[in-house]
Amino acid sequence: MKTVSGDRLRRTTFKVRLSPKTETGMYTMSNRKATRNSPTGFAVSSEDEWIKAAYFDPKGGGKFSYWDYPTNPGRYVNCPVDISGCEEGEQPTATQLDENGDVINERSQPLASFEAIPGVAPDWCPAPFTAAQCAITPFPKLASDYIGNMSTVGQARTRSPWGTLDQGGNVVEITDTISPPPPLGNPKLVWRRWHGGVVTATAYQMWLSAVGVTTQTVPGYAANPWRGIRLVVRETQAASGKR
Repeated sequence: MKTVSGDRLRRTTFKVRLSPKTETGMYTMSNRKATRNSPTGFAVSSEDEWIKAAYFDPKGGGKFSYWDYPTNPGRYVNCPVDISGCEEGEQPTATQLDENGDVINERSQPLASFEAIPGVAPDWCPAPFTAAQCAITPFPKLASDYIGNMSTVGQARTRSPWGTLDQGGNVVEITDTISPPPPLGNPKLVWRRWHGGVVTATAYQMWLSAVGVTTQTVPGYAANPWRGIRLVVRETQAASGKR
């Protein structure tokens, strides 16, 4: 965890021991609309926590202290509804990946895993498969048997104002903030806020304004390879031994 103290980031390292008791802790997992049971401890980030970590610059950078991208202040550009080929402002550079999904152009800062050119996303082919097999898109089956296109976590090395990594591109991250369903959305499902864009999305989906809602489960699919979560730790001064 990193927190701002003056002009410096303070790094705190935690030793974590996972509990086998999945139904107790920060969330009651049997509750489909689970929310936090405690103001302290480890949790899936809320929408407010996620946005602040990605975009809020305590030094006043960006517009009204908020960056456009989690990677750099950037600037908004007026785009039409169809954003194909739209100039997305001061966007980061796209990652280049080796056969293991490791980033090989980490010196090209700022950097993120996304489509800098619409239709051309960073990808890589795992060693057991051929180039022809890797040319098969994982949709609609979502099994991701062949091609890989997410980069190894943290290797882009471009940090947000609060020192976090990979909040722009790679995978879209779901928060624990419950939201009303969108128009025509199924009200029987649990909807939560998400943010961050994915590796196959263009730069505008990494903007501060590109927030959305999603179901916490996807009907008809066992998993979605482009979804993730970000964990936070909330602690009080008393809990950390400080007064």
